Amino acid sequence: MDIIAREHETLVFIEVRTRRSSFRGWGEESISYHKAQRLKAIAAYYVLQCGYTTWPNLRFDVIAIRWLENNPEIIWIKGAL
Repeated sequence: MDIIAREHETLVFIEVRTRRSSFRGWGEESISYHKAQRLKAIAAYYVLQCGYTTWPNLRFDVIAIRWLENNPEIIWIKGAL
């Protein structure tokens, strides 16, 4: 988990992926089922450790950064998981 943020009343857990080419797939394509499950487990642990009395709204985003000829292209996928 790279970034934990808040948007209004929603906790947003953000995974950042960077790629220089699509040879092995773009960053947003690199999150497997097992990685997604691990990110969800990390979020649950965070919520429990922070002592929330009720379960908050959660969202999982992916920020994919593609470096194309030294120019970054940033793709923010909200609610990716």
